[in-house]
Amino acid sequence: MFGRKKPMLFVGNRSFLLVKPKKPLVDWVNGYDESKISEETILAHKTLYMVENLETDLASEKEGIIKRNCKKIFEHELKQWSTDKKHFPKKLSFEYFNEWFEYEFIEMCFDTLHDEIILE
Repeated sequence: MFGRKKPMLFVGNRSFLLVKPKKPLVDWVNGYDESKISEETILAHKTLYMVENLETDLASEKEGIIKRNCKKIFEHELKQWSTDKKHFPKKLSFEYFNEWFEYEFIEMCFDTLHDEIILE
């Protein structure tokens, strides 16, 4: 097969959540500090999170995963721009998460490399 010696490895016990910022995050990032970051730069930032494996494609299952993880993901996203929690919004709720971020579930991931994955 095109010179491949080993097949790609399937990551089978996780689903993946791609999180992308929306305008409220841009406003927050540029609202507490004099140095401004371009909207384009902030909106281009994407983070991929491993989450529990999706059993179905039901919206209710996906919503449940978001609800269980939104606070820690929200905090992590905010920490990408500021480590000073006094600037963080008071409510890191599911409703705010949906206002501040768009997201997409990705059901499959294949590792094209054959070296060790480093977990930190």
